[in-house]
Amino acid sequence: NENENENENVIGNNDNNNEIETSNNLINTLKDRYQINIVPYATITTTRYAFKDEDLVIVIDDVEELDSYCVGEVEKVIIKTEENKKDIEKEIENAEKEINKYCRENNFDTKYVMSKLYVYLLENSKVHFDFLVKNRVIPSNIVKMKTNCQLN
Repeated sequence: NENENENENVIGNNDNNNEIETSNNLINTLKDRYQINIVPYATITTTRYAFKDEDLVIVIDDVEELDSYCVGEVEKVIIKTEENKKDIEKEIENAEKEINKYCRENNFDTKYVMSKLYVYLLENSKVHFDFLVKNRVIPSNIVKMKTNCQLN
């Protein structure tokens, strides 16, 4: 089957229901414990896609509410064992080099990307965003860097 081969490196995507349930439980706990009326400011739906390329894992988060916002990570898991504990720093250094090389070869932008909440606030509540920057909740050196992403 052609579609099976196309998706053989896909690890999966996550289900947001657990995060929503956890958020609702947190809100209810805060209301009960502190007798405060708290309501969500925003709901940001993220679909996470995870792919495997040899020993690297590529994770891509696509944000439904932000048309052009997509962020990804390239990771390599290193497990510390008795056999490698003396050389673990070298393994980490080699993994960083491997990840950087992979990003260069695949034209991945490795610059800082503003968090999805910051972008959401900037696009939907500029006054609130500016207030948070002014009061040093959001660092003033944040640069808006969004990436276009096509997920097929």
